[in-house]
Amino acid sequence: MDLKLLLIVAFLSRAILLFAVPNLSDDYFRFVWDGKLMLNHVNPFEFLPINLSKTAFYLENRELIKGMNSPEYYSIYPPALQAIFYISSLVSFNSFFTNIFILKFFIFLFEIGNVYLLFNLLRRFNLPTNRVFLYALNPLVMIELTGNIHFEAGMIFFTLLCLSLMLKSKLIWAAISLSFAVLIKLIPLLFLPAIFFYYGFKKGLIFSTIVFISVLLFSFPFFNSIELIQNFFSSFQLYFQKFEFNAGIYNVFRRIGFHFTGYNQIAIIGKITSFIVLISILLISIKDRNFKNNLPEKLFWSLFIYLSFASIVHPWYLCPLVALGVFTSYRFIYLWSGLAVLSYFAYSNPLFKENYYLLAIEYFLVGLYLIYEFNNKKVKSELFKST
Repeated sequence: MDLKLLLIVAFLSRAILLFAVPNLSDDYFRFVWDGKLMLNHVNPFEFLPINLSKTAFYLENRELIKGMNSPEYYSIYPPALQAIFYISSLVSFNSFFTNIFILKFFIFLFEIGNVYLLFNLLRRFNLPTNRVFLYALNPLVMIELTGNIHFEAGMIFFTLLCLSLMLKSKLIWAAISLSFAVLIKLIPLLFLPAIFFYYGFKKGLIFSTIVFISVLLFSFPFFNSIELIQNFFSSFQLYFQKFEFNAGIYNVFRRIGFHFTGYNQIAIIGKITSFIVLISILLISIKDRNFKNNLPEKLFWSLFIYLSFASIVHPWYLCPLVALGVFTSYRFIYLWSGLAVLSYFAYSNPLFKENYYLLAIEYFLVGLYLIYEFNNKKVKSELFKST
């Protein structure tokens, strides 16, 4: 099939979604709220939305509060996203739908960049360039990113840009690029061990230092006091301690803990799974350090390990895996990207109750196919050929 035609289909599908109101996520209410707060010179990490209930701003934006899923939490969206929220509110002229459109347009631009970078990186790694369509035409990616306004698109863009700059031996710019990925979503911090060992101790230390300094510098306008930092991380901590959604291995641990103790051991389970994830990522990062072409695969497996043990796996969390998966011989992630929509069954329940039978089907089929691919010599990636 004509590759140009496929690209047209990929971008036209996203362009159509620019005009649709999200119906599988309500996160955009918080995006608009945070942007409007900054437009009124209020730091979104300074006040809880419910604490502004007696202000004129609150009364003017009551519809946003009604649609928001966490008015009792401080914002959990990092500084680079806050800048996008601000710009969207600034140029929307107080129009809610224009604001949504601008937010989507940012994602649309990121998606153009993602497809371009994936194509060029595949060529640089001597991999088939038509693999780009595993991402470009993936329904989950199109619906969840452009359709439902999730900024994993920006995280993917700056992560891929980092890889591209690394291949060009531009260490400083690569580090700055990864810092912007972190400033959109904190998840790319998981990639630092693999990149550190890729460069070796000296350059790896320089790279990591630049990332942390860049993150601190760009975050300072939002976090210029201990209280603001505490507010941000308190919401992050509550998010991971109170919420569970579409979890895999975590649910198995949870059931075991509940069986023996009679209640949810989320705090203890979180510590156990965090330790397992950390050790696993370090082992993946150290393995085959001399084989430079497996860096994208190491990023892929690092993120996969994290999501496998996470207590919250919203479908859009899989989009970065879909992107990094094009550099591997494994295809289970594309099965997972299709089956993850089963988790939305919870939305049909007024009490937002998950169907664990559907989750079991999702993870059983993904796990079964993953085992098949691990045992298939034709599929096995370079990173695991020596095992």
